[in-house]
Amino acid sequence: MRSFQRFNPNQFSQQQTASRLECLALSWQRKSRRKSVVKSRWLVVIDNEPIRRKYRKELDQSRRQLHKLELELERFKGDDTTAFKGWLYTTFPVRLSTIRALHEEMARLVSRLNLMREFQNHGVKAPGAAYHRAMRVETGEDPMPDFPPPPISQPNSSSDEELEFLRTAIKGLAQDMGLDGDSIEEQLDTMLAGAEEGEKDFNKEDRQESQSIYRQIALRLHPDRGGTMAEPEAKIWYRAQEAYAAGDELTLRQLWSRLTDHSEHVLQLSCGDMIKSIIETQAQMAALRTVRESLKREPAWNFSRLSDKQLRSRRRRVEQDLVEQEQSTRQELEDLRLECERLSALQRRWESKHRGAKEQIDLF
Repeated sequence: MRSFQRFNPNQFSQQQTASRLECLALSWQRKSRRKSVVKSRWLVVIDNEPIRRKYRKELDQSRRQLHKLELELERFKGDDTTAFKGWLYTTFPVRLSTIRALHEEMARLVSRLNLMREFQNHGVKAPGAAYHRAMRVETGEDPMPDFPPPPISQPNSSSDEELEFLRTAIKGLAQDMGLDGDSIEEQLDTMLAGAEEGEKDFNKEDRQESQSIYRQIALRLHPDRGGTMAEPEAKIWYRAQEAYAAGDELTLRQLWSRLTDHSEHVLQLSCGDMIKSIIETQAQMAALRTVRESLKREPAWNFSRLSDKQLRSRRRRVEQDLVEQEQSTRQELEDLRLECERLSALQRRWESKHRGAKEQIDLF
């Protein structure tokens, strides 16, 4: 034990002892005291108006460009195509009549050969006999047989075969690697089922969104609710019907944005909504530009606004195209005539052997 024989209490004054104890108590309280929880939150206000103005400007510019492309394509379908057809029939009447007559003869020969193949598929195996029966139907000597309809092919047969081939290949690969093929096949079935379910859900969500937008357009434009429509509104209404039938959500969104009050509609959009609308507008513009580039190769493109010099150049181009079309049509018709002459020779040979005989057609 510690010895207290030499301890002298007079060495420590009472005041010093009390002060020391107070310091120790305060130090202990600071260490053991729990930190206070701040219940208030700071609210930081960010001025996003410059960003909104930037996106609003970009959205307005994209929509103006899209509207310009749509007007350009509508002018081609309406004014340019109508003016070109009238000019074409007035400028090249004889050549167009010749090409039309060649096409009519080609259609008659092709129909005769197709009918001959139908007879061959239903019991008349000899080419001469089948051509003989086709000629009699064409001339009206025999009625048109009531052939049974062709079997309906299953649309998903090829995809099912591909899935079965994939399943077999993966199972074989798993067995080569020393894995359990049955468990791998179960996992593959689960993955394929999940992918199909996800695709169905995704298509269902897209369809519901298209239905919602189309319903809003219908409530705004339908004749039963809004009365008589003007020409621009009628075009939007017919385009909305086509887009809804095709499931084109982007076109429906653009048509709805054209119907609503533009300034009010944009002011209600958030920055994320404006970015999404910009992306959708640019995607539709890219699709329309592709269509426009393909239509620019047509002779009717921009026809209603051609100058006299451009019209003369366009005439030379159209005349050359018509000459090439007539030549190719004559060549195809000549090949069909040769085939029909060959079959006519087989028909005469068959008639000389089977004069007076009849052949039964298998319609079952």
